[in-house]
Amino acid sequence: MADRTCPTCKIVFKYPSILKKHFETTIHCIKTDDEIKDFINNNKTINKTCNRCNKIFTRQDNYNRHISNLTCSNTSINSINTNKLSKENMKKLLKVKKTLLNEQNSTNVNINNNNNNTTNNVTININNTQINIQHIYPFGFEKLPNISKDKMKALLLSGDKGVIEIIKLVYEQDENKNFYKMNMKTNNISYLNDKYKLDICQENEMKETLYKNCISLPNDMLVICKDILTTNEILFINSNNKNIYEKIKEEIYDNGLKNIINNQLMYNSKNTKTNINKYLEILNTNPLVKQEALNNLTGIITITNKTRDEFTPKLSIREINNKLGDPVISPELSHEITYNEFCMKKFEDTKYKKYWDKRKKDESKMIISLEDKKIGDIVELDKRISNIDYKLNKMALIHNDITFQKGLENVEIASDYVCNNSFTNDVGIIDDLQGFTGLESQMRKNV
Repeated sequence: MADRTCPTCKIVFKYPSILKKHFETTIHCIKTDDEIKDFINNNKTINKTCNRCNKIFTRQDNYNRHISNLTCSNTSINSINTNKLSKENMKKLLKVKKTLLNEQNSTNVNINNNNNNTTNNVTININNTQINIQHIYPFGFEKLPNISKDKMKALLLSGDKGVIEIIKLVYEQDENKNFYKMNMKTNNISYLNDKYKLDICQENEMKETLYKNCISLPNDMLVICKDILTTNEILFINSNNKNIYEKIKEEIYDNGLKNIINNQLMYNSKNTKTNINKYLEILNTNPLVKQEALNNLTGIITITNKTRDEFTPKLSIREINNKLGDPVISPELSHEITYNEFCMKKFEDTKYKKYWDKRKKDESKMIISLEDKKIGDIVELDKRISNIDYKLNKMALIHNDITFQKGLENVEIASDYVCNNSFTNDVGIIDDLQGFTGLESQMRKNV
């Protein structure tokens, strides 16, 4: 059953394939592809016999542990009749013994990992010599700087300058020095990838990853600081992060990111290369250090998943419409009523205008009073209200146009609500919805 039991939550699954899916999708139990492969291989049922002591094993991990056991190994080697060995085989035997003795002196491993409070490192005793290993995070999976919530908040509210400072703080950490350039005349940049291998990219590729970091790292901080931020502060930070990537990312690069990259490449490349090479050498020879590195990477992925979940609204538009009514099928927004009222009333007195004014208030009250609301609820509410205001302004222009009688063939509904799929099985409503589609192209001709 070991190949069907999650070691974290202890749930037993019917098939190993279901457990594999569990590892891939459950946040608290998530594993990398390599970890899943190792787990399955180590826990699958086998039938192997130790060539040294003839002991039989049914699990791969127990077998692997046994054959690396020094007592069994040394007993087997010492029991060999050396009188029957040739000089060549004797040399081989002595070499094996020496290797085993070195391994025996390397068994004391102490791992220190205190998340955000200290740097991640591993202390190993090799031949009674204590060596401190600085973990290095892969490029694009950097660890947040060890600063207080108040400091994070101040940086997030500083706009573009704050974002640049965040990136600077991140890459000033030794554990995030994960790229270097040994030849400044070429465009090749070496970096540590998420497979813990050295890879090469060009500067433009690096820029794209840094742009994403300018959003993802502040967003991670935003989630951490959520409880000390007001609604308006959350909206400002979210808007600024989107603005960086969509509109002024080149300006952000020229005003800060470029200097951060050049500083790391010009002054730290030699030391960074040396540290990465030493780190990879230890990873490839010490499974405990490698496991700790993978745990660190999993921790970063967990933070990313938590941020993604926080930006997913708790209330969907369908649930909101179930409580407040769906504007797409609202009688107050039908073409006939809207058309007649636009002909007879001021825009402020129309049911169209009153409906959407009330809708903004009702949705705002619903979301703000929602317990355990997520950042996504606040962000999507702001987006819908902006969308409603845009439609109101557009219809107000049509109302004031003396040719509106020819142009008012469709009633503008905020696109968030038009995209609702809760009524796609009702043929009659689908026919009605055809009168609400193609809104933008038709209205542009008449505005």
